[in-house]
Amino acid sequence: MYSFYGWVAGIGSIDALSGSIFQPIYLATLIVAVILSAIIGSLVKMGFRKTVEAGDVWDGFCKDHVAVADWIMVYTQDGLEYKGRLASYGFGESKKEINMIDPKLILRDRTGKAEREIPCGQGMVFTEGDIRRIAALTSGQVKESAPA
Repeated sequence: MYSFYGWVAGIGSIDALSGSIFQPIYLATLIVAVILSAIIGSLVKMGFRKTVEAGDVWDGFCKDHVAVADWIMVYTQDGLEYKGRLASYGFGESKKEINMIDPKLILRDRTGKAEREIPCGQGMVFTEGDIRRIAALTSGQVKESAPA
């Protein structure tokens, strides 16, 4: 910051820089430089980082892609795959858990094609340690994932 200020004000040494900061003309230059930097930084942030969202990834995904009663697929740590409707999920400071309605275990052949769906009761809870990955499905993807 001070090197930019020194360059703009035409100051060549550190001693001259420290003595001149509080002179009115240089102080005004410093304030203008700070404001200009803030404006340029804001423009860059707005222009190039529109798709970057700060915060918890879990909360952002669930807020943007998953609503209660949507179809989801949960891939577990032990390699199993379940499909069902989302009943609820943890967000914020709560545990990252998923409650699924009408879960079905998906069994696939060696080529990855779904062979069977095995119903697993009326509901199932996946804890934070169980979940490896989650996929939000559209209605077309739900039909595609069903065995032929």
